[in-house]
Amino acid sequence: MRSQGFLKDDETILPVRVAERNIRREQPGFIAFYTQSRRTLIFREAQALLDMAKGTSEEEQLEDAFTQGMRYPGWELAPYSATDGAQTHGWDAVEVVYDDTKPLKVGVEHVGHDKLLFPVEALDIQYCEYIARGYDLTSQQLKSFVEDFGFDAAQVNILTAADKGTGYRALRHYRVWKVMFKEDGIVKVGWRCDAAASGQPRFGGLCSDWLKKPIALYLGRQHTEMQQRPPVMMPVLHPTFNTPILDETGQPLMQEVAQPDVEVVVDTPETEYPIYLLRYHQTEDQQVFSTRGRVFLDRYDQEAQTAIASGFVNKLMRSTNVYAAVGQDGLPGNSTAPKQLPVKLQHGAIYDRPINFFSSESPDPVLLNALQWFGVRNAEENGQTDFAVNNRQDSRKTATEIQAASQQANLLSGVQVTLYSAWICAFYRRAWEVVQNLALMGKIEFLPQVQPDGVTVSNNTAVLSKHFYVRAAGDIDVTQRAMQIQQMQQMWPIISQTAAAQSFLRDLLITTFPNLGMKWANQIQDDMQAKQLLAQVSQILEQLVMSRPEELKTLPPQEVQQLLQLKQQVTMVLNPQQQQGGAQ
Repeated sequence: MRSQGFLKDDETILPVRVAERNIRREQPGFIAFYTQSRRTLIFREAQALLDMAKGTSEEEQLEDAFTQGMRYPGWELAPYSATDGAQTHGWDAVEVVYDDTKPLKVGVEHVGHDKLLFPVEALDIQYCEYIARGYDLTSQQLKSFVEDFGFDAAQVNILTAADKGTGYRALRHYRVWKVMFKEDGIVKVGWRCDAAASGQPRFGGLCSDWLKKPIALYLGRQHTEMQQRPPVMMPVLHPTFNTPILDETGQPLMQEVAQPDVEVVVDTPETEYPIYLLRYHQTEDQQVFSTRGRVFLDRYDQEAQTAIASGFVNKLMRSTNVYAAVGQDGLPGNSTAPKQLPVKLQHGAIYDRPINFFSSESPDPVLLNALQWFGVRNAEENGQTDFAVNNRQDSRKTATEIQAASQQANLLSGVQVTLYSAWICAFYRRAWEVVQNLALMGKIEFLPQVQPDGVTVSNNTAVLSKHFYVRAAGDIDVTQRAMQIQQMQQMWPIISQTAAAQSFLRDLLITTFPNLGMKWANQIQDDMQAKQLLAQVSQILEQLVMSRPEELKTLPPQEVQQLLQLKQQVTMVLNPQQQQGGAQ
């Protein structure tokens, strides 16, 4: 901007990144939703039980096995990237793919906002005639795809012709499109390359045909079906002698014999695109292109705050510069422009005429209040009422006001988390359908089963063949769990004074610390059992000995003293608070 004349030499731009700030504020809630849950999905045989935190042993075993298989190295990156893209631009997507390198042969890949094409008027990409996902590939990758994925070698050579002898094989990128469309309700996929990557010139020629002709989409799912076999010609046998009957020429008389159907394994056709779109927000306008992200929503606030901050800094820097002028007025009526003299003032020197020193005015500090007002207003518009109330300087905030603002912010963020939960559930449900089929077909090891003889066998088909309803586990494991912990902490001062204190504390530890909470809860349980036994022993001691003073007289003084000390020690263990109160 300075080289083009938009900025002077003593000016600068101080960017205030409002959109980036709002995105970063919202991301922890999204990331916690899918990373802090101990499960990926909740599986229930009955839809009405999806709200239950715990299921049957089979359901919990299924949840653990699916979670371990889907949380391969780098599993967090695809949802995180798609979340950031949706916040920035309004929508982004992930794709469920068949991947032999993953534990369950299923992976989730980030698509990218600028690498997903669909009709502008689309309301739901699942009902589009076609969609396309873009890949930026080098010529070396394209040539490897000829052997690995069956790309057309002639078309690849047309694209990469200009790379020969240049040494740029690994630098030039080609935007290759994986085009998906539905034909008779079945998803088919083909590969094309009609343009260079974004921002790069075209190299080589233009493809005259598909890089890979469309075929049915394959995600690894298969099924068995009975297939008819054509009839075969067999000789007619004599009913009595069981020998072939000959015709007039002496040749066996032939007839068609039907063959029984045979069971074969065939690929399962896919009827749904494996790409799942995440919208930043949902409104009454159903068109996908109407969804806006933070870059669009915050652009005017960002420009205003950048202008205020830059203007304040520039004026402040100019106010520190010192200028001087000879102390005499110009001639009356002189309209010539002021002239800058080549004389430089020196420190400690004496001049033969008066010199007037001056500088520009410093900026008004009220500009910073205006900048703060824009920040507060933007936070309120985005539902960040907790940040807004903490930024206000018009009055002293009370703890009640700050708490109410935080609760309101949690409610507003819960609206976006609801959309996020539906998106997480959508693509993981598709992944589960693939995993379930692969396990039933014996193509992966999943859900081990221990037989009565003690032998462990993979793929418990009795469980895998059932139909399960699923939902995103973050709803219960993160959102509801956080609310439950907050409520239990608020009630603890009251519950701690009742008989339910120990049991309540055990549940609080288990809920707050899923990994170590059970260990501490068991220690509390063991302590409770020990105290119950001590209470029984104390009661028996009181009934048999201490309540009979005539029998105590028959005992030696040393044993009586030991019994009294034992009773006192048991009482201190069972009622430590009373003993402390008495000591005080």
